[in-house]
Amino acid sequence: EMRGAWALAALAAALAVATAKNVCPSSPEVLSEPFGEVTMELEMGELMDVGLQCQWRIQGAPGSEVHVSFNWVVLDSRCEVTHLVVLDGEGAAGPMLTERICGTKGKDQVVAVSTGSSATVVLEVDEKSVSNEGFEFRYEIQAPTNNTVVDCEVGSCPSPGGGGGSPGAYWSLCSRECGGGVQQCTRPIIVEPENGGMDCPDAQDRTEERVCNDFACPSPTPGPSGDADCQVGPWSEWGRCEPLFAACGAGSRSRSRNVTQEARGAGADCPSLLEEEDCTVPCPSDDDDNDDAAPAEEFNIPDGACEPQAVEMLARSGVIRVGDLAGPGAPPGLRCAWVVGAPAGATVELRWLWASAETPAHECDDGAAAIFKGFEGAVLVPPAYCSLSESDARTLPAVRITNSTDFDVTVAFMSGSAGGGKGLAINYTVVTPQPSPGPAVDCVVSAWSNWSVCNSTCGASFRERHRAVITPSGPGGAPCPDLVETMPCDKPPCAASATPKPQPSFSPDPAASASASPDAMPSVSASPDAM
Repeated sequence: EMRGAWALAALAAALAVATAKNVCPSSPEVLSEPFGEVTMELEMGELMDVGLQCQWRIQGAPGSEVHVSFNWVVLDSRCEVTHLVVLDGEGAAGPMLTERICGTKGKDQVVAVSTGSSATVVLEVDEKSVSNEGFEFRYEIQAPTNNTVVDCEVGSCPSPGGGGGSPGAYWSLCSRECGGGVQQCTRPIIVEPENGGMDCPDAQDRTEERVCNDFACPSPTPGPSGDADCQVGPWSEWGRCEPLFAACGAGSRSRSRNVTQEARGAGADCPSLLEEEDCTVPCPSDDDDNDDAAPAEEFNIPDGACEPQAVEMLARSGVIRVGDLAGPGAPPGLRCAWVVGAPAGATVELRWLWASAETPAHECDDGAAAIFKGFEGAVLVPPAYCSLSESDARTLPAVRITNSTDFDVTVAFMSGSAGGGKGLAINYTVVTPQPSPGPAVDCVVSAWSNWSVCNSTCGASFRERHRAVITPSGPGGAPCPDLVETMPCDKPPCAASATPKPQPSFSPDPAASASASPDAMPSVSASPDAM
């Protein structure tokens, strides 16, 4: 399926090369504020002048220390073309605090600390490159350190009544609900040692213990043991096949399931929650690599892939390809585009296989292969490549693009004005999000009922109270607590010649009530202890 007259001009403009630009300060810029950031970001199509050298000198007070961290770097991957470096001291002749910095770097991947009170950041450009997007670094000038010796200071735990104690000190929950348990409190560190001061004791040496809940426990509640086997939900769908060694071939995929009820007591443990199996990632067709086949006479262009229309990729995964590494070069100025559509919340994953937009003699003049987020008004996802070998492509991480609404990802190719580039090949996969499970539902119970009367007027006896389930627990929710609680009664021993009479059990059968003996009927009066 084709998209009609597409925004080729906008995509081409993003790859086109404009007049080279001198983006350096007129002289080495001196930065003396306590902290700050420096950003160099080229506009679309701008290039840096060949032979460009920029310097940013960060100068602190005597005895201070300069810290430099890069937030991001997008430069040509070849350090001999363009690179950054952080030097110790003033000017470009100081010792190097970092290796040459090139390619793509994330936040804090490059950090440098001066040995003195100054450092210099240097940018050097030896060749033109469309892959130079810019960089950003931040710096901080740290004042001379205080050499005063400070010993560790440890706080105190709250008193038994709950008062006092240092901030952050508290007693843990009691280890037992009755029958005597233990609580622990770890005294917090109030002041950390500095400059060789006395070290803080270990947490074990700062921990105090005390007895808690030392009253007698009630008699065990009669009823079921409460044992329950672990319960699990259904398996998810199988995930995407991930290659194990190369961009295609042998791979592995997995699926998972969740625990809906944890095991209790002597119940069976949960089974495995993750399952994996072998799979195969399809490789591009080997037809173009057949040694017996006659070499192609023309540059291979898939039907409709190049101007004036773009190809819409309907499959959820596949290989985008134009040209052939073993075939003839592309004609000058050829422009092609492929559009991958994705639903809201999905991720489009792309892996470069190779790219060649220009011949070595014209490398990185005005041709490039690139990935864009969007189609109309597309935004470049750097870097763009004018040349990328198969071996270099295997070392690159996957490019992953996601969005909260429906979106497009565009792969674009533009051969240089001199022609001769071999084309590009790139794997793509659309990963759709898995539906998230609903919220866990905890069990909710009512308040306790009043205590019942004792079950006997003398000897060993007990009373009990109950509560009911209002909301049963759902998958992943907390289970219901005990619904019955008992407490022993304090009754006098029964007389040796008398048998204690239980509290009456009223029968719903009137005839049974009428035939009961007078001795079995309850007394109208009851002592306060029986209540």
